[in-house]
Amino acid sequence: MSQYSLRTFTIKYKIHIRKRCKMNFAKIIETVKNAFPVIMSRKKAIKMREHEEAFKDFFMNITHEMKQPLAAALGFVGRVVHEKCGELLNDDAKMYLQKAHIGLSAMELNIMRSLTEIAMLDFKDDESLAKVITDIQAVIIKPILYAHSDKIQEKGIRVENKIEFSKITLRTNRSCLSAVFGNLFNNSVKYGPQDCEIILDSYINAEEKRRYFSVSDSGDPLDEEFVKNRLFEMFQRADPTSKEGTGVGLCINRKILRLLGGDITYNREKHEFLFWLPIE
Repeated sequence: MSQYSLRTFTIKYKIHIRKRCKMNFAKIIETVKNAFPVIMSRKKAIKMREHEEAFKDFFMNITHEMKQPLAAALGFVGRVVHEKCGELLNDDAKMYLQKAHIGLSAMELNIMRSLTEIAMLDFKDDESLAKVITDIQAVIIKPILYAHSDKIQEKGIRVENKIEFSKITLRTNRSCLSAVFGNLFNNSVKYGPQDCEIILDSYINAEEKRRYFSVSDSGDPLDEEFVKNRLFEMFQRADPTSKEGTGVGLCINRKILRLLGGDITYNREKHEFLFWLPIE
């Protein structure tokens, strides 16, 4: 090969290598450009997850710290109101202490429900859900009605509790069932009209081995489109303009019930939430 040919070959080879390098570099740049949004999205998701976990830890710590003094105050006021020392109080003092006791009961119920809802967000199975024989009226319904008694009286609500004398017992997780009942009843009290009627009922299906519970009220039924597409989805509210509620209650109710082996439905004609649990 002549010196000229060798020089020409060398030049062409260098040009070829440069072109290849430029092409490869361009591909690398393009790959990085395409991957950057994905990387940033993952980083953002990880960061959001970290913030969520930090918020949950903060919320759990705060509510845990509140539980002990709240329980102490509730117990003290309860003894003053309901035991012998209440006889030493005049009617006005009894009334104010009774209202304080109801308010503390409502606060305790809301804290427990919130703790249960937060815990259920990441719960994957029911293996850790402790189940005990539970008197539904005494342990679940009665505390809920008592905690809402001021609001019930204020709105002139009539509550027909068909569960009261049924002596229903069920092996279940008390905190979870209380959260479900509490959320459904609270929604009826909060969003129901003045002088409305709320009905609590229950029946058993022996063939299916299921215990059914229902919470209904005489308010307007939920929007048909909302019921069909969004009712049990996270962060969904029947009235998007309302500042009340977070839109997570019904979604978490369904998750809780499914973890307990049951489920929940809504009957628009009766404006009734019907849920069931297995009989063990």
